[in-house]
Amino acid sequence: SDNLLIINATDVHLNKKYFQKSTSLDEQIATFKEAVFYSIQEAKDPAKILFIVGHDFLHSEFNNMTTKGTPQDTLESFEVLFKKAFKALIETVTLCESTAPVDVILCNGNHAYAAELQLFSALEVYFENINNSRVQLFSGKEDRKYYSFHDNSFMLIHDTKNKISQMPLLFSVEKPELFIKKNKYILTGHLHSKQETQFLT
Repeated sequence: SDNLLIINATDVHLNKKYFQKSTSLDEQIATFKEAVFYSIQEAKDPAKILFIVGHDFLHSEFNNMTTKGTPQDTLESFEVLFKKAFKALIETVTLCESTAPVDVILCNGNHAYAAELQLFSALEVYFENINNSRVQLFSGKEDRKYYSFHDNSFMLIHDTKNKISQMPLLFSVEKPELFIKKNKYILTGHLHSKQETQFLT
């Protein structure tokens, strides 16, 4: 087949302390890994996998605050979080790669911008070191990332900071060569809920 499986891992918020229920960091990671495994199981022989990470994968920076300085309640120390999150990403990317070639893109979030850049840099070093040609990683500090697959083009963004109605115009101005493709998609995060908007030309 020639299908693209998209795993858009938004707003995982690893290490967030919940007061309504008792959830450990290990349980949060297990849920994330199960979700990735489920996505792969349900896919119909994908030719490629687009795995979008970042997106507030971590709940806070190293100082238990968001990037802008809002204090957060957390479960484990940042050192413990970083090691466990790094291992989880290695395992899930490797799981994807065992199914199909995988492109891993960092979509910068607002809770742990610097920490997720560091985490993704470590991930790049790991896969460069083992020289795995089936895994391609794309980082960068841009708020908006772009991707294409045949007649499909994608804008990837965590927090739009713009009205949804403005996003197609922004897409067309920044990446006109992708915007002319037949199918155009804008994949976001941050809202912690599923919403869909369709635009007509």
